[in-house]
Amino acid sequence: MADTKLSALTELTATPASDDEVYIRDVSEEANAESKKITTANLLGGAVLKSTYNANTILAATSDDTPTAITVAEQTVVGRITSGAIKALTVAELQTLILSAALPENVSITLDAALSADGKYCGVTETGTAGTALSFGHVVYFSSTDSKWEKAKGDAESTVKGKVGICVKTASENASTIILLWGKVRADAIFPTLTVGSPVFISWDTAGFLTQDTPTTGEIMRCMGHPNSGDELYVCPDNVYVEAA
Repeated sequence: MADTKLSALTELTATPASDDEVYIRDVSEEANAESKKITTANLLGGAVLKSTYNANTILAATSDDTPTAITVAEQTVVGRITSGAIKALTVAELQTLILSAALPENVSITLDAALSADGKYCGVTETGTAGTALSFGHVVYFSSTDSKWEKAKGDAESTVKGKVGICVKTASENASTIILLWGKVRADAIFPTLTVGSPVFISWDTAGFLTQDTPTTGEIMRCMGHPNSGDELYVCPDNVYVEAA
């Protein structure tokens, strides 16, 4: 074949086959330099082909010289914990990874600026067992009698003292529920129209409800928080309760 400039050669129209060849001149043999061939398989021996990757796939290696493709599923974080390999981390592993570090200076935990609708909340929660049928927004106390969450009411010390919160998961009696201990919540169906600037108390008239009314003699006041708006409550229960005289 006559000598031809490389730029004048015909370009391949398809992916090279594994036995296709590229020719080179091996100058390491000095005077005895000769032409040799490199196959496509030689060229691709250490390469990672794009065909290895599907959608949402990354390249990772858990030992030297062994890259593999990992497809990342939805709602998945890929990482590596102490003494572990690269993998999709479980919720427990993520919690260990994130919460094992101290919160740096000038970094805060930010609550949602304004809850978007009825039935929304954000903050610190705790799972537990409902001692009675509970709806989203009911104010509850943790009963020392049965270790269940009961509707709070400000007409007796026993139903306002101790740990209190707002139910954010509707539950039947003896079913699992979630209680908001601190944060923000909207429960339009149960909450009264709130007045910003006035504290919100556990109702002394209706179990599980809130009030901003003025108490009468014998009624017990325990503040559950303060309104951010007419329908959003900042939940920050007071550890002190007072009986009106």
